Amino acid sequence: MRFSFNQIKSLLDSFVVDFSQLYLDFNQNKLGEQGVIDLSGYLSNCNYLDNLVLNLDWNLIGIQGIQILGSKLANNKSIKNLTLKLCGNNLFAQGISDLGIQLSRMPKLQSLNIYLGQNCIKSQGIIDFSTALINCKNLQVLVLFINGNNIGEQGAITLGSNLSKFQNLKELAIYLHSCNTGNKGAYMMCNQISKSKSITNLMIDLNQNQINNLNKLKLEAQIKKTLRLSKLKIILKIQCY
Repeated sequence: MRFSFNQIKSLLDSFVVDFSQLYLDFNQNKLGEQGVIDLSGYLSNCNYLDNLVLNLDWNLIGIQGIQILGSKLANNKSIKNLTLKLCGNNLFAQGISDLGIQLSRMPKLQSLNIYLGQNCIKSQGIIDFSTALINCKNLQVLVLFINGNNIGEQGAITLGSNLSKFQNLKELAIYLHSCNTGNKGAYMMCNQISKSKSITNLMIDLNQNQINNLNKLKLEAQIKKTLRLSKLKIILKIQCY
């Protein structure tokens, strides 16, 4: 269902703010910058919120919109489980970097599912974002959806290095479909992740990254050799070239 801006305001006006769980789906509603700013203001009043699922895919939020949303979320000190769907919002490297800094200021955050597909964040964006997230000391579950962002070889390598530094991370899923990592970027990323001392469940999607079958086997061997994994899944679509 799609909502007009006035309908969204009316909906939010009807909220009580003492609930602990909230699911909001505004997928493809064209909220724009002002809409997400108003939404952020309401969320900042939810002082008892433990679990938040917020779908803002394809809403033209932009850099300023995500900066304000991130700031309001950081002011909420009670959220433990957060799902943010932000695909196709023109966030770029600056927007995603700022969001990472704000998320790192959420002291109780234990589980983060974040969807950043098709936001033109490139290598610097994912590097800055993942560097900031290292400060989420209590994070145990991370699902990172980066599909369709050209993070390249260096972005993938630094991402892997940063992910290995999380102190309490146990479950990790990374979706890197069509991110132009190449063989070297994918291998070095997995090599870095394998240095983690805490990860026990790992899923990596590397579809459409020009990785051949031999390198897929190397990736799996590298990770299994180092990590004590209860579950490992690497999804690759083999391309002949």
